[in-house]
Amino acid sequence: MAEAVRADREARHQWLDSGLAKDWSERLRTSRAKRSVIAKAQQRSFREAVREAAEGEGIWRLAKWSRTKAQLPTELPVMPALQSTQGLVYSVNEKAEVLKARFYPVVEADLSDI
Repeated sequence: MAEAVRADREARHQWLDSGLAKDWSERLRTSRAKRSVIAKAQQRSFREAVREAAEGEGIWRLAKWSRTKAQLPTELPVMPALQSTQGLVYSVNEKAEVLKARFYPVVEADLSDI
């Protein structure tokens, strides 16, 4: 795959430098070849993943996922409970206050030297 990408880049630079029609046709040829190589690599990777899932109990996990969670939207990330000076905090507002106090402490500026 790296060779196809390198050849496509070289053909592109050659065409940009010269602007000739033959260099354009060579760039199109190398671009199509690169797309073909990438598509075959993706197909090979997918088939390998399915083959690995089919070994042992992996296929049953894949089947369960497809029945239960494949059509659902992805789960939103959840911040765990945070430790504060008063103990664990669970609500969003309390967590925001704990993070604010931790990362943005109130500092009094020394104005005597102004």
